[in-house]
Amino acid sequence: MGKRVLFSVFLLLVFAWTGFPEGTRQIAPFPSAPGWICIDKSRNDFGFFGAAPEFRINIYIANNTETINFGLGSNLYDTLHVPVQYQLKDPAGNIVLGPTLVPGSGQGFISTYNQAILGPFTATGGYNPIKYAPSTPGNYSLEFYYPPTAWAITRRQAGSSLNFLT
Repeated sequence: MGKRVLFSVFLLLVFAWTGFPEGTRQIAPFPSAPGWICIDKSRNDFGFFGAAPEFRINIYIANNTETINFGLGSNLYDTLHVPVQYQLKDPAGNIVLGPTLVPGSGQGFISTYNQAILGPFTATGGYNPIKYAPSTPGNYSLEFYYPPTAWAITRRQAGSSLNFLT
């Protein structure tokens, strides 16, 4: 009986520790099994500027000591090099970051699978994250936008590596 309780506590602690950061490791645990976020306005409003609540990419902040650190990878299937923007909204719907172009290099850009897995820790080989320090708890939402002309021309899917650490 005591061993079962100890094992249960061990599992609880392991899963509690690994449950906070989310991103590439959860979506694509192996380099051979890629995972992307598909933002395709011709399908639905998922992740798009002004999307309805059921289509938002939410980041829950429990208290104002947490920070949002994230990075974005390259846009896939983008033969026309359409500029994609992102913005971050607070729980009240106010834009607190952006709109800004998705980076193609430098801060916030994830150039490799290994960087995505290592997360926003440059000292250990991870990427240099975009950072935001929330002032209030609640659901923050990350939104994306690309020009309407791109919807009709390419029916484009803006796939992007996305990694969060709060």
